[in-house]
Amino acid sequence: MLASRTVRLLTAGSGLLALLTLDGCDRSPDPPLRLGATVWAGNYGLHLAAERHFTDPHPVRILTFPSATDVIRALMAGQLDVACITADEFLLTALQTGPTAPKAILVIDVSLGADAILVKPPARTMADLRGRRVGVESTALGALMLARALQLHGLQRTDITVAQVPYFDQERQFREGRIDAVVTYEPVRSRLVAAGAVEVFSSRQIPGEVMDLLVATPAAIRNRGPALRALVAGYYRARAFGTANGDSARQQLSRYLRIPAERVDSVLAGVQMLDLPGARAMLGPGPDGLAARLARLAETMVAGGILAHPIPTDSLMTAAFLPPATP
Repeated sequence: MLASRTVRLLTAGSGLLALLTLDGCDRSPDPPLRLGATVWAGNYGLHLAAERHFTDPHPVRILTFPSATDVIRALMAGQLDVACITADEFLLTALQTGPTAPKAILVIDVSLGADAILVKPPARTMADLRGRRVGVESTALGALMLARALQLHGLQRTDITVAQVPYFDQERQFREGRIDAVVTYEPVRSRLVAAGAVEVFSSRQIPGEVMDLLVATPAAIRNRGPALRALVAGYYRARAFGTANGDSARQQLSRYLRIPAERVDSVLAGVQMLDLPGARAMLGPGPDGLAARLARLAETMVAGGILAHPIPTDSLMTAAFLPPATP
């Protein structure tokens, strides 16, 4: 399967990305749908859908960025049609783009422990962060995780020294002792825990606040409807393929995340993957729907100084590209 694709390195914005060019992209007169993402367990289904041509006849080009910050920059610069970002990153993007904001077309997963704050021993608790240097990608999800952890444990931002560390460099800086703690996510979380890091906070303590979304630009929604529907349908086809081929899928996911195969199950335990009925319910109305969750999250982010002011959330999503419900 790996031999069926060509990988080239390009520079996009300020970040280095891997451009996955799929065989058969000339089967459609349409240009490939450009999808930006970081390496994350929840995103693998989209990679698998592209690799196995589950989206045919609509090709997809996966752009893998080293950090969520780079994904957001590329999305806002018009270099992407769709992107995988977290809910808080989505709200920040929507605030900056206003009427041209992207829309969420799929809720991929909810993090239940896969995002975490890790410290170096002998530190063991959040209280031990006082006076410590904490690495965080503060323009992305890390800002929310750090703000919520400090709030819930009665700490102030002035109690710590915050170092801006992009995701792709967090593991190196932590191992070299350049930072005493780090706000990170899988697979870096698992690799550092295996090396002796101690987890003092995780997304499990703020259930429902860390969600991964697939968002599409207004231009893609307007002009690439069939390709977006094929992408979402292909994603669920890839999920079914992974379930039916458990051992093989586990090996493939371990290579994608760069962790041993025996750790894959523990990584997935920290991620609640939404099935199609769950995604359909999330994009619908009600107190548990995405609009309501985003509104509550916006209030939390405003209180934490991450978001300048609340924004309307009812128009930030659409269920138009989900596969139809079976009768």
